[in-house]
Amino acid sequence: MKDLTHTLMDHLYSMQRLLSIHKSHP
Repeated sequence: MKDLTHTLMDHLYSMQRLLSIHKSHP
């Protein structure tokens, strides 16, 4: 269960970073 949460958080972080990069580069 801990592994799943970690993977989920990692995925969320990656998506957030991707969105941030996309926002800074119109």
